Amino acid sequence: MNHKEVFYFVAKCLTISFEAQNKLDIEKKLQQERIDWDKVVQLSTAHYVFPALYCNLERANFFSYLLKDLVAYMQEITTLNR
Repeated sequence: MNHKEVFYFVAKCLTISFEAQNKLDIEKKLQQERIDWDKVVQLSTAHYVFPALYCNLERANFFSYLLKDLVAYMQEITTLNR
């Protein structure tokens, strides 16, 4: 994933609660594509949206598509931010 693709992925993840099509798109990406989670974490942290990303993925019940270590890390960081 290049920078633009990561940025677009994060933006769509942040709007899955508001746009049904974005939720479908993200679910499809999570099922079919290899996501560069290092880049996603770096970009979302740099833009201070990492906890929001975690909350949106949780709300959409997408954790089953993610590695358990990634979910644990996201939960820990989000808890610290709260």
